[in-house]
Amino acid sequence: MLAAGPLPDVRVVDMNDALCGKQTCAAVVGNIIVWRDYHHMTATYALALAPYLAKAAGL
Repeated sequence: MLAAGPLPDVRVVDMNDALCGKQTCAAVVGNIIVWRDYHHMTATYALALAPYLAKAAGL
């Protein structure tokens, strides 16, 4: 985010709150498995977040 922030016409959307809480990152949210491995979320969770990302991006 720091690299893109100062660029004109670049919108930065912080989705960290959707991935992790203040102390830990949940393995399951609702009935959706969040993480495929230690660094990658599942495609199912990414699709579940898509409407929130679109809204945050103004789409």
